[in-house]
Amino acid sequence: MSIQWTLIASFLYGEIAVVGLLLLPFISSLRWARILKSRLFRLIRERINIYFGILFFFHLICFFDAVREMRKYSSTEVSDHDTLSTELQRNMRLFRAQRNFHIMLFTFFLLFVIRRLVSLILNQATLAAQCEASVLQARRATETAERLMQEKERQFPPPFPSGFQYFIELEHLKKDRNSMKAQAESVNKEYDRLVKEYAKLQEELDMITGSSSVKKDE
Repeated sequence: MSIQWTLIASFLYGEIAVVGLLLLPFISSLRWARILKSRLFRLIRERINIYFGILFFFHLICFFDAVREMRKYSSTEVSDHDTLSTELQRNMRLFRAQRNFHIMLFTFFLLFVIRRLVSLILNQATLAAQCEASVLQARRATETAERLMQEKERQFPPPFPSGFQYFIELEHLKKDRNSMKAQAESVNKEYDRLVKEYAKLQEELDMITGSSSVKKDE
């Protein structure tokens, strides 16, 4: 195997290892997001499109070279004057060309799978953080509303000294309650939306991981 295809095969083994790491169930998307957003990967993350373009161009050149070699040895006509060693050598070169072609196909596939997996993991981590923030905000809004109601009840215990003052404070309490209720409803709607997006991303991530597992088994 030449240096070119040795590099391609090594890159393929590295891609398989990366996909295996990304599919580990005990590493959550939040932890992967912290790792990918760390200072160590910051330089790579800033130039990820450039690196992906270089790898794609290099793989494309190797892919067309494999197709050329495969067509070259497939179209070779068998002559009656060819010896057994010549035919074996031609078949061996054809086998190597077909092997390199399939290696390139699988390398191309894993390159896009890794890119999509990283994107889905980062989006899933972002949605999970937003869901936690929405839940925390809704909980704080509920606690604030309960605390305000309790303070109002302590400030104006029954019986009230004035009916007019009681009516005014009652209207203020209703307005505060309605505003808190509206805020809680908006937070709940936002939480439901984030949960749906999170579930959609999870399904898409499961589909991609399932397809990559099928490719591995094949």
